[in-house]
Amino acid sequence: MGQSRVIWPRQSACFECLLHLFPPDPLNFQECTLVSTPRQPQHCISWAMRFAWKDDPKRCETKINGDDPEHIQWLYESALKRAKECNIEGVTLKLTQGVVKRIIPAIASTNAIISASCATEALKLVTRGAVNLKDWMMYNGSTSVWTSTTTFERSEDCLVCSLSGTILRVDPAQTLEQFLKMLIEDTDRFLTISNPSIMRIKPSGEKSFLHMTGFLASKTKENLPKTMRELIESGDVLSVTNQSKQGRESNYIINTLWKEN
Repeated sequence: MGQSRVIWPRQSACFECLLHLFPPDPLNFQECTLVSTPRQPQHCISWAMRFAWKDDPKRCETKINGDDPEHIQWLYESALKRAKECNIEGVTLKLTQGVVKRIIPAIASTNAIISASCATEALKLVTRGAVNLKDWMMYNGSTSVWTSTTTFERSEDCLVCSLSGTILRVDPAQTLEQFLKMLIEDTDRFLTISNPSIMRIKPSGEKSFLHMTGFLASKTKENLPKTMRELIESGDVLSVTNQSKQGRESNYIINTLWKEN
């Protein structure tokens, strides 16, 4: 299966606007599921990657290498042990490698068809020789090809194509606890934030939680009295996931830049 579509920047709905229409990534799971209620063999493998590996004194400083047979074998054995404890079947060495390397089966002919569709739409845009796709073309090798006729609108709170940026001034000596309080009370810019979780993303792509809510809050409680200067560096990105007062979940992205004086 595959699909292609044309996006007019800030005119049509962007890809981010429509993410909620897609099924969840089968390889991404909530931490609460992995810790408390694993139900699938993939949950056990993800648990081994995200928790067992980091809790092992000999491995916590080493990055998982999906091409290292020894790493895969260790994760497989840890996941298998977890699966037995939770009465879950299906953990195999092959599945472990697939989850670790995020292997998604692909067929060359499908890739070629979607590439051809994208190239055709690009040619239309450049030459203005034909009308572009209004939404998208969908290809299913086992059934047929069809196009969507539903008109999707831009999301008013889309982080990519709708919201404008704002400057948030923070004292580097401010503690994380004070920063959280500021986010909650700053109704002019962040409106209905009431229970935020904050993830730090380094320029290298490495991610770590600065603050978590719910029963996982104890894992990051020690960060609350630390200053923002201690916790983040210039160039880091803060991803804020918020449960609003209305019960709706939303996300905010904060780019950090320390400016002396």
